[in-house]
Amino acid sequence: MGLGDDIMWRAEAYHEWKKTGKRQRPYKEKKKRYTPIERRDIWIESPWISNKGDAFEENTNNGRRWYFKGTPYKPKIAPFTFKEKQIEFQKQIKFKDYIVINPYVKQGVFYPMKMWPYWIELINRLKDYNIVICAPQRPHLDGPTGQQILQANPNVQIVNTPNFLNCIVVISKAKLLITTEGANHHAAGNMQIPAIVIYGSHNSPLCTGYDSQVSITRTTECNTDGYGCHRNNKSKDKTHNSNPCITCIQAMSTITTQEVMEKVTEIINTNRTE
Repeated sequence: MGLGDDIMWRAEAYHEWKKTGKRQRPYKEKKKRYTPIERRDIWIESPWISNKGDAFEENTNNGRRWYFKGTPYKPKIAPFTFKEKQIEFQKQIKFKDYIVINPYVKQGVFYPMKMWPYWIELINRLKDYNIVICAPQRPHLDGPTGQQILQANPNVQIVNTPNFLNCIVVISKAKLLITTEGANHHAAGNMQIPAIVIYGSHNSPLCTGYDSQVSITRTTECNTDGYGCHRNNKSKDKTHNSNPCITCIQAMSTITTQEVMEKVTEIINTNRTE
């Protein structure tokens, strides 16, 4: 599972714990195997998850993820509690009010259908706002370089985040997150931080969306019902997709910077009046 899936399972486990009073242990029935929680930082920090807990299935949709093949799904939410080291990490942010932008996407099995091509243009147009970008220290990520970001907007604060919990604590204090579908939008959804999520046509907010978020989607010939791409474009290569859906890639390019800017203005103005 990816980080986004880990966050969704974490929330499912939280609600099971609240219901039963028993801590949960990640388990895959199909493989007859437990997943050690040490492999996931966000699981280690969650008191309802334990290697000694009750077996709790990671893939409940016939051995697949909740949203497999466009299955409607409403992700649950669970609280994040930060330790002193994460709280101190967030204090390096020089802005009181800020927007977090996540211009990166994992070069995984669904890449590049989730890549939005206009991040630099958006960063340039957001010069009137305080912008923070968490630069993850993980391989196989695609996105603009730090040099490209600062050339577009010298006032952006780029923060190196050695683990995802550092990124989550930065998001926790943001007034808005702008991202594509993935781990960052799941983290914001769990904390009910407002977010603009650029879906395109490959994924769907009907399967991975949260009420606190504004989704930008496209209905296409490969996504006629709004539940995501119908084509089997999953690559066997875990770091590069040799069989991408061209329609999904083209759909992302039709989402303009102006469309995102209008959502930013709408959300910021709404927050000011509340």
